[in-house]
Amino acid sequence: MFSLYREDSLISRLNRDGYLTSPSADFLELLSLCRDIHALTDGAFDPTVQALWKLYADYFAARPDAETPPPQNSVDEALKRVGFGKVSFDDREIRFAEKGMGLSLNGIAQGYSGLTKTSTALPRLSSKRTIL
Repeated sequence: MFSLYREDSLISRLNRDGYLTSPSADFLELLSLCRDIHALTDGAFDPTVQALWKLYADYFAARPDAETPPPQNSVDEALKRVGFGKVSFDDREIRFAEKGMGLSLNGIAQGYSGLTKTSTALPRLSSKRTIL
């Protein structure tokens, strides 16, 4: 669902199209969690960094020996497509406000997925105490 490497994943479709209709409950729950963490960290946690990440990845892939970052004007352009406040979502749709925006949930999705699966399985276990 959250793989950036699978073209058919929900996040890849969202990043490609700029919107996603009928998002899954898990996707919406994770975006709500992202919104809360974004607010709690005063924006330091921002999953909309995909445009900036892609700029750096493409830049260094084309210049493997480069010792300097991409030009500042390119960074500034990418930063225009960053900002979690530019993501709107409800149970009908997720939508980016800017063309070329993208989400990267690498900083949260794996932990969320593992915790969700584990907590769902807990009622079937006979343990009285569990640490997640």
